[in-house]
Amino acid sequence: MKKEFFNEKAPEFVRGIYFKDAEKLIKKDLTARGLIFAKQQHQHSYPHCWRCGTTLYYNAIPAWFMNIQKIKPGLQETNDKEINWYPDHLKHGRYQKSVEAAPDWNISRNRYWGNPIPIWKCEDGHNTVIGSVKELGQDLQDLHRPYIDEVVLKCKECGKEAHRVPEIFDSWFEAGSMPFAEYHYPFENKETFESRFPAQFVAEYIAQTRAWFYVMHVMGYNLFGQAPFENVVTTGNILAEDGQKMSKSKNNFPDPWIVIEKYGVDALRFYLMNSVVMQADNVNFSEKDLAVTYRKNILILWNVFNYFVTYANEAGWEPKGPGYKPELTNVLDLWIIAKTQELVKSGYR
Repeated sequence: MKKEFFNEKAPEFVRGIYFKDAEKLIKKDLTARGLIFAKQQHQHSYPHCWRCGTTLYYNAIPAWFMNIQKIKPGLQETNDKEINWYPDHLKHGRYQKSVEAAPDWNISRNRYWGNPIPIWKCEDGHNTVIGSVKELGQDLQDLHRPYIDEVVLKCKECGKEAHRVPEIFDSWFEAGSMPFAEYHYPFENKETFESRFPAQFVAEYIAQTRAWFYVMHVMGYNLFGQAPFENVVTTGNILAEDGQKMSKSKNNFPDPWIVIEKYGVDALRFYLMNSVVMQADNVNFSEKDLAVTYRKNILILWNVFNYFVTYANEAGWEPKGPGYKPELTNVLDLWIIAKTQELVKSGYR
């Protein structure tokens, strides 16, 4: 990532200087003008590029926002009445609290690649919002930049030329539109979409309570007045054994194929299904704990099977055909059948 320097709009004494190098000059200027109240060292977190680690500079720029405060009561009501959460503590806990504290949503991004925001603005500041290709009235094969930016419209209010605003949509805006956008609704598949909305369930990991689940809820409520799903199933994160995030760059995780080859998928499933990750909490993945699960469950079942096969072959035993129901008299056999039926009736999966 290249270094960023202050341009000609900045005060003259920092123009052309890398923004981190300009900090001392800025403090020196403020001190000379008597504008510094106090100066001291303060340790705090600082933003860095998640890919290369380069320090970042936050710059306030104009943006498009969705008014979340206006719909927040409706989001809270539909969460309370229409959505079931698993684990259920998320319903009035983490998710409800995140909705209560949600700021207005910045739906625009100042990038080149992405879905362009379909708003054209004239020099007088009037906005023309386009809702479809038909409404656009242009024969475009590609609706992305730069082609869409070449379209000039006539302002509906003043008649002057209107040009598309330069921003594109936040990708989460698109993710939140998935329930209807995947069907190209309302332009196509109207009956199919309406028969499947809201979805019966959606599943993802815990961070989506403030991301995908949330943006789908916002879009669903804004457009249809209801939640876009009835049930949410979510899990925690699987972390490295020391609690750090698993990362390819750190190589701090076991090879999943080697783990599966060594212990089998059933042991891995049983280990994870019985961990706190199923309660939307984080679990530090431990191959030692997985090995214990393998020994206490899979190996025992495998040994029982081998024991049975050994003596069944020696006795010349062969299984009966399908539908065969033996007359069980041994109390242990009857107990096993009873416990099995009890498990089935409990609905546990």
